[in-house]
Amino acid sequence: MDTFTFDELPLNFGLPDDFFLKLKEEDDWSFIIKLHALFEGVSSHLLSYHFQDSRLENALSQLEMSGKSTGKLAFLTSLELINKDNKKFILKLSEIRNSLVHDVRNTTFSLSDMYSSLDKNQRKQLAKTFSPFETFIRAFPYDPKIEIGFTESQQKLVTLEKVYSRAEADFKYHIWIGAHCVLSNLLDMYSYSDYMNS
Repeated sequence: MDTFTFDELPLNFGLPDDFFLKLKEEDDWSFIIKLHALFEGVSSHLLSYHFQDSRLENALSQLEMSGKSTGKLAFLTSLELINKDNKKFILKLSEIRNSLVHDVRNTTFSLSDMYSSLDKNQRKQLAKTFSPFETFIRAFPYDPKIEIGFTESQQKLVTLEKVYSRAEADFKYHIWIGAHCVLSNLLDMYSYSDYMNS
């Protein structure tokens, strides 16, 4: 897993250049709150960009992130600006964030404690949910007939065993790597939006 490199994301939203890289240095409570806020901001901006009207950004920012029919994720899904695995990642992140945000006592929250409190099957499911990039690679083995997909060596880097091992070793880092993938995909959607609007 560590053979992948994770450079700073080009988050041109008035954020410091190293905002994403420094997220992993935050305490767990701040990490979840700030990461979720980042997804909310990027989603609002992407939607207003897609609708080609910056006046909508403030209104869109008021939408709940994960509302099933009226949230930002519902809009992104309907517009095909997010895939199902990235959506699952954000939904689970929203669930954790919502459990923390309304009680100041949660500032001592520990991701490792939360993860270790789950049973084995729950931990495995959570590890998969927070690793959308690896899930995508596993779903598309290389097909030599059409020369599309991921090679055997690439597949070996993303086995479920490796995913579980990384989550068990450092669950916060595991989420951070998954977040990089989801944010990268959302940033790629700006060009896809251009294509759809052309």
